[in-house]
Amino acid sequence: MSVMIRESPISPRDVLWKNSLPATWKVLPLKRATIHLSRGIAPEYGIDSAVQVLNQACVQWSGIVPENCKYHVNPHVQSTKGYLRRGDVVMNSTGTGTLGRTGYFDIPGTWIADAHITIVRPLPNVFASRYLHFLLGSIPVQEHIYATMAVGATNQIELNINKLGDLKVLCPPCPSNAPSPPTSTARPRASMHWWRRSSG
Repeated sequence: MSVMIRESPISPRDVLWKNSLPATWKVLPLKRATIHLSRGIAPEYGIDSAVQVLNQACVQWSGIVPENCKYHVNPHVQSTKGYLRRGDVVMNSTGTGTLGRTGYFDIPGTWIADAHITIVRPLPNVFASRYLHFLLGSIPVQEHIYATMAVGATNQIELNINKLGDLKVLCPPCPSNAPSPPTSTARPRASMHWWRRSSG
């Protein structure tokens, strides 16, 4: 279904635009649409361990690059906040030009994210993971991240995870979560007037 949101001079915080959305669609803060929203952990680096470490060099706009991983010596990682599950969305969280870069994690094996990566694990009854990946990687959301969630000095910025959790996201009914992500590996360029209106 195509949703048209009229442009108007009303305040960005006004919610009148919600009347234009289908009744089954919801707008939620990201923290209410996820079961896990956290930075990864500081690894204990080793050589050729069974536990692989996802770092910022692994997360590219073209996809996850496992060849850039490092290794963690402690095998007991399943209970840590950095433990990765297939279907997680990962976001680089430090550095100018790197912060915000988003990937869809779907690699077999035992993986953790290091402390420079934010893990976003959606509630399965709210979000399809690939839709969330498309949404967070879109140009409007990325611009908003840099404008409102990056803190620190110019070349030492990092993502404010609390502000990320407050990000308002549009939740179409599962499992479709339209619009569908593009088949290309190129960075998504969604036009989201609804989102600009809701995020202020």
